[in-house]
Amino acid sequence: MDFSCSEKRNATRKVLVNAVRTLVAARGHDRISVQEITRQARVATGTFYNYFESKQDIFAAGAEDISAELAALLAETRTGIKDPAMRVSVTLKYYFQQASENQEWLRYIDAVSLDLTLQQPAEQCFEDIERGVKAGRFRIDDIHFTQNLVTGMVGHVTREIAAGRIE
Repeated sequence: MDFSCSEKRNATRKVLVNAVRTLVAARGHDRISVQEITRQARVATGTFYNYFESKQDIFAAGAEDISAELAALLAETRTGIKDPAMRVSVTLKYYFQQASENQEWLRYIDAVSLDLTLQQPAEQCFEDIERGVKAGRFRIDDIHFTQNLVTGMVGHVTREIAAGRIE
């Protein structure tokens, strides 16, 4: 596959994901058909199935797209933070705040009934903890265990925030 074909594929997928995000924001997901998504995206209905097996797959892709946008916004801030412990703290606070206040995320997840959490990618969490250990900011016996503990805790807390059980 040449580069231009790959770019075109990515662009078409992005158009489909943007279309589903727009439709979900306007009406929820129960009343959206594949034909409506492709009409909104201005592509042929068959094109949908070149990228997604089902509507549930594109709904998940929409959530991943929102999450990626939020991660990109955080990336700039993270770059300027040299202290590994502060980087972990800022990242946790950011994701907790987004999980409780980002209306697009909250409406989207509620509308599509996905059990997804808004949180830092596991690999990035591992790298942050590893940097903290190397810098002497954390004393940890097992970085993998700690990373699993942190991501599990964050997942639980963000689900509780989204459900309105904690602030």
